Amino acid sequence: MNTGDDLDLDLSGADVADVPTENKQKSFWESVGSAEARTYERGGDLPEGDYLVKIRACKKLSPVNSCDAFLCEFDVVESSNKDCPVGFFGRWYQRLDKKIIYEGQLKKFVSAVLGVDLSSDRGQKIFDAKILPKMREIGDKLISAENFFGGKTVRIQARRGSPNEKTGKSYVNLHFLPPRAPGA
Repeated sequence: MNTGDDLDLDLSGADVADVPTENKQKSFWESVGSAEARTYERGGDLPEGDYLVKIRACKKLSPVNSCDAFLCEFDVVESSNKDCPVGFFGRWYQRLDKKIIYEGQLKKFVSAVLGVDLSSDRGQKIFDAKILPKMREIGDKLISAENFFGGKTVRIQARRGSPNEKTGKSYVNLHFLPPRAPGA
């Protein structure tokens, strides 16, 4: 199971108190962790299904003619979709041009990889007390050459979203969840 041991994080979360927030300018990674970061699900190239993936690497891309992006490369370890077998190499690409979207997505991804489920009050309290104060450090390590999340696992639920009103196209949205505990 993933932990925050690499960052000296105790994510046990027993009786975690709310953490007061200071009114100051936030770095990119600190704002990703903010309570204001709403979560929207964005697509990758996984078809619909439930997956456990092992992360190869996370990168920040800065294309010449486009906006910056976050890229997570992974291998499928478990799959509910026969069209996406174990061993499939996949990617999650998140554009970094719409702050209202990317902040929440990266918040959910980081939390899930570290084993914290933000869908529960307990998980949100653990995030606020233990992860949020170290979000800048986590973010810097996440995209560094040391490949901090390489080898860690995360569950992904890939579900088809509603069609876009303008284009009529619908995309597969990725929902990040912590990996199951052994034997769960």
